[in-house]
Amino acid sequence: MKRTWFAVLFLAFAAALGVYEQVSLRSACSAVESAADVVEQAVEDGDFERAAQLCAQAQAAWDREYVRLSMLINHAVLDAEKTHFRVLSDTLRTGDAEEAVEAARELRAGARLTRESASVTPGNIF
Repeated sequence: MKRTWFAVLFLAFAAALGVYEQVSLRSACSAVESAADVVEQAVEDGDFERAAQLCAQAQAAWDREYVRLSMLINHAVLDAEKTHFRVLSDTLRTGDAEEAVEAARELRAGARLTRESASVTPGNIF
């Protein structure tokens, strides 16, 4: 009987960990997508200083989530998103609006890809 309880508790823990991972991932990626939208709008308005501040805030939030997500998700996928943040920061410093908008779009696309590649779906499982 003890083995059965242990198995049930282990399965409950594994399911809870999976739900926690999915909620954390969706929250972090949604925040990055929203930040990319706001940064893109600030760049289109010509406010590079505000865009750089927003990018720095979003990157700090992503770095806080990275610690938690890196325990559960492939590091290469998460590191690609960090690279997108660096590219966006660099283009905002140069003041090139076209490049900055493109970098914000790549950041948004990277967040979507991260969420989709780590989501629990039949296609990802099988």
